[in-house]
Amino acid sequence: MGLLFFMYSRFVIAPMYSTSTMIYVQNYSSSQRANANADTKSTTPSKAADDTTKKTTNEENQKIYPADISASANIAEICVTLYDGCTVNVDVTDGTFFITITVDGTDAQKCANVANQLAEKAAEVYNSKFSYGQIGTLRQAKVPSAPYAPSNTKNMLIGAAIGLIASCLISI
Repeated sequence: MGLLFFMYSRFVIAPMYSTSTMIYVQNYSSSQRANANADTKSTTPSKAADDTTKKTTNEENQKIYPADISASANIAEICVTLYDGCTVNVDVTDGTFFITITVDGTDAQKCANVANQLAEKAAEVYNSKFSYGQIGTLRQAKVPSAPYAPSNTKNMLIGAAIGLIASCLISI
C-alpha cells in the first residue's frame, strides 16, 4: 500500500511549484506628504500661493497611499486568477508600499517568467500613469528547485498506515 501511494504521488499527481517577486511603489516620502498637508492647510491671499496650493492639491490627489495599493491588489487578485496556466496571488504588506506577486503552477520556469513579467508590466503601467515617484523590484522571482506539492514521503507513509490498518482488519 505504501509503494502504491508513493507511485501514485510520484507519477500521477503533477508537481506544483511556487515562486514570488516583490515590488515597491512609492511616489512620495513621509516628509513630502507632511509638507503637502501643511501647504494645503495654510492659504494666503497672494496669487503665487494660490497656484502653489492648487498644484499641491492636484499632486496630493494623484499620490498613492498604502490603502490604494491594498484596494488595487484586491482588484488584481479578483481579475487575475489564471494567467498562462499559473495561479497568481497578489499580496500587499499592510501599511507599506510592498507588493508580493506569488505564482503557482506545474511548470517551474513558466511560474518564474510569469511573476517577473507581471512585475515588469506593473512598472510599465505605473510609469505611463504617473509622472513622478518610483516603482522597483526588490526581489526577482527565481525558478524553484523543488516542488512544494505533492509530498512523496508523506503520501508513502499514509499508504503504509492504511495498508497496516487494512491488514490488521483483514486478519481480525
